[in-house]
Amino acid sequence: MSVEPTSSPESAKGSSFWTSLPGLLTAISGLLTALVAVGAFVYQIAGSDKDDSPASAAGTSTSANPVTTSPKPAPSQSTPTGGADDPLWHNTMLFSNYGIDFDSVPPVIRPEHGGMDTYDAGGRISTASFSMIAQWKGAADPTAADCADLVAREGHGVRADSEKYFKGARFCLRSGDSEYIVLIKFISVTGDEAKIDATVWAPR
Repeated sequence: MSVEPTSSPESAKGSSFWTSLPGLLTAISGLLTALVAVGAFVYQIAGSDKDDSPASAAGTSTSANPVTTSPKPAPSQSTPTGGADDPLWHNTMLFSNYGIDFDSVPPVIRPEHGGMDTYDAGGRISTASFSMIAQWKGAADPTAADCADLVAREGHGVRADSEKYFKGARFCLRSGDSEYIVLIKFISVTGDEAKIDATVWAPR
C-alpha cells in the first residue's frame, strides 16, 4: 500500500505566501493610486491658489492704477458753471402796452396788479415802477456786467423821455423791485406788434 506524501510546513508556508502576493500587490497598487490622487488634488489646490493670487493682485493693481495715479480732468472752462454771466431766464415774448414785469422769473406779461417794469408807449419803450433803462449801442450784445454798468451810468426812469424802439434796437434795464438786469432786443416790429428777445440776469 503506497502512502501519498504530505506537503511539508515549508511548502505550505510558501504556497500561502505566493497565494497572497497578488492580493498584496493589488492593495499596494490601490494605496499608491490613492496617494497619487491625493497628491495631485493637493497640488492642484496649491497651484491654483499660487497662480490666482498674483493674477488677481496684478488685476487689482492694473484696475487701481488709473484711479489712484491718474488725476481727475479739470472741468472745461467753456462749460457754464453757474457764473455771473449765466442768465436766469432767456426767451422771446410779445411787447405791448400791457407791459412786462421783470421782477418775476419767468417775467410776467400783462401783470394783474401793476408793477410792470416796461411797456409800449406808442412805438416807444417806457419804464415804470422805479425801473431804469438805457439804450445799448455797442457792436456786440452786452454782457450782464455791461448792462449793469450802462444802467448805472446812463439809466433813466419813468420821468425821463421814453425812447423810440425799432427792429434791432437793444436796451439794458434794471427791474424796479428785484433789480434784475435785463437785455431787451427787438427782433421784429410790425405795425402795432413788436417781439423782443429778453435775457434776465441776477442783480449786481
